[in-house]
Order: sequence, then C-alpha cells, then structure tokens
Amino acid sequence: MPRYKYACFSCGYTKTYFHGINECIETCENCDKPSMRKDYSKMFTTTVKKRQAESKIGVLTKQYIEENKEILDDLKKKTKEQIYEPS
Repeated sequence: MPRYKYACFSCGYTKTYFHGINECIETCENCDKPSMRKDYSKMFTTTVKKRQAESKIGVLTKQYIEENKEILDDLKKKTKEQIYEPS
C-alpha cells in the first residue's frame, strides 16, 4: 500500500497514512475538523540506492577476481615449470 502525508488546514497537524490509492483521509485526528489534505512528499524508493550499492560491490568483486586470476595464472605457470619427483 502506498503511503501519503496529510496536513490539516486548521491546526497544522501532519501525519503519514498507509492506504489505497482511491481512499482519502478528510477528518483531522487532532482537531476533529474535516480539513485534512494530502501534502506533497518525496516518493519512497529504496531500489535505486540498493542497486547503486550492489553495482559498487559488483565492481569491487570483479576487480578482486581479476587481480587474483593473474596471481593464480602465475602460480600455475611456476608449478608447471617445476619438476617433482614421485615420493
């Protein structure tokens, strides 16, 4: 359900309500007058920040993997060059 911020014309009381898109709050809880109106507020989004954080983590992970691939490739080459005697 979406959340809406309401403000009272009479007393200035503000409150956030969760309700359906077709519903409307008209009566103020504070002064009991029918003077509530929807107030402008920012949209509530968390996915953008989450995606940005995931992309930063993804980039760091890729860098770490690439750096360690080079190290592993070097170690593989060195071990192939060495001659081992069976024990």
